[in-house]
Amino acid sequence: MDVVALLSESRNAGLVVEANGDSLYVEGPTEQRELVKRLQESKGEILRHLNGEPVESTEPPAATVEPYKPFPVNVLPTAIGNYVRTAADAIGCDYSFCADCLSVSAEKFWARFFKEIGLAWPPKLANEGSDEL
Repeated sequence: MDVVALLSESRNAGLVVEANGDSLYVEGPTEQRELVKRLQESKGEILRHLNGEPVESTEPPAATVEPYKPFPVNVLPTAIGNYVRTAADAIGCDYSFCADCLSVSAEKFWARFFKEIGLAWPPKLANEGSDEL
């Protein structure tokens, strides 16, 4: 577990954790024995952290979020692109919101006239060269 997270968990549980030279001072409720044991197992890393030394994190790196990319209105047909731009500018929202609303409306419109039949074409699973059916 990450030392910073362990210290945070300990303090939230009511433990007082302090560094005194090469000693780790832990004080708190006796029912937190398991947490005290985990602190003692990570004593070296905790002391380095409390004394201001950098400690390597064992947590996986946080996921990166790609920067925002505006909806590509220019790929829509001209009339639809103009409609999406005008509607989005009028209500003050992103183009993607209006384009999505338009696509949902179109789906509902065409659903009145066309019904999709669910067909499944399962593949035959057999070993190559086998005559099993």
